[in-house]
Amino acid sequence: MLRTFSDLERPVSPFSIGMTGMIEGIPFTIIGTLGMMEQWKKRTWTWVDHQLYSQTHGYAYLTVENGHLSFTRRYRGVTRPGWIGTLLVETSETPPKVEAADGTYTYFETSSSTITFVEGEFNWTPQIGAQVVSVSMLNNAAMLGFQEAATEEEIWRTHYLPAEKVYASFGITDPPKPKGFNVLKPYVAGRHQKFLASAAAIFALIAFVMSFTAVSLSGRGTVEIHKFDLDQLPQEIAFDVSQKDRLARIRLWANVDNSWAFIGVGVTDPDDVPVFESGRTVERYSGRDKDGAWSEGRRTSELRFIPRQTGTYLVEVIVEEAETWQRTGSPLSQVQVVTQEGVTNGRWLQFVGLVFALFGLYHLLRPHLHWKRRMKHGDWSDD
Repeated sequence: MLRTFSDLERPVSPFSIGMTGMIEGIPFTIIGTLGMMEQWKKRTWTWVDHQLYSQTHGYAYLTVENGHLSFTRRYRGVTRPGWIGTLLVETSETPPKVEAADGTYTYFETSSSTITFVEGEFNWTPQIGAQVVSVSMLNNAAMLGFQEAATEEEIWRTHYLPAEKVYASFGITDPPKPKGFNVLKPYVAGRHQKFLASAAAIFALIAFVMSFTAVSLSGRGTVEIHKFDLDQLPQEIAFDVSQKDRLARIRLWANVDNSWAFIGVGVTDPDDVPVFESGRTVERYSGRDKDGAWSEGRRTSELRFIPRQTGTYLVEVIVEEAETWQRTGSPLSQVQVVTQEGVTNGRWLQFVGLVFALFGLYHLLRPHLHWKRRMKHGDWSDD
């Protein structure tokens, strides 16, 4: 039996009774309007459910919430388990799941909504102030609602609608713009998403291979190792360069142990013109505390420069400062200097490869990130 209501203040909605339009290729007519409200703690949500009728497909609902549209019909398929009630949710240790024809649904929330407005005709008997408890299960495509009303239990399937297309079909020329995030909106991959993810992965692989190749070929020129006792410093080391405009490296090492040392380095070119004066700190500490053994610091460091001409460079090395930590004795006893030319820096290629890899990973993870964002709006807690 259809029941008719009138003379109530109507909630805001661009749709009105008597409008007709197409939803997913099916002609529907709006025959009724329900104002709905849900309250939890200090928050309030409101939306409008319009009852629809089709001569070929029967009754359904068109929901308007913050400009977003969704479509709901009674679900007549088989679910396993056959019913998800509030008791099952309250006694579950993990979010309940349900199998349906279109996949697995995961528990989203339990809600209690109240009817605040009734207008038009319905194939049931809505009452102002009546409450409906619904256990909602979500997957990427839709939501199943296991509804417990005063006299019956029903399962409803709701899915998101393309608002612009539906508004136009019902002749609404100035529709409200969808606002905020709607948990029903499924993830839709961009037209070029697979291409972007694949291309990023390929470019990342190319960059890493180039970086590995560059590093493996690095320093094929002259490599000289010089080791000095502390009392032999300062020292001048002859550094022969045969490849100009290629990175040269001066690697420093000292046998510091629970101590540190600042090693000064000065370089002059074949014309006895200073190239630079600098230095590096080497340090190494270790010990044991309540968490166990620990260590920090490095006994090595390095400087790099680009020789602008070939010939013999002079590298002056001196320990300028050194101290111990929680021990006595000399901070160090030996210093080692390794000079090397023709060094290739693969760090920029590694950085580029990492950027491409992260870009590709982001596109691969977008469906998962969207799902996580949707589920955050649910009420499941592991506490």
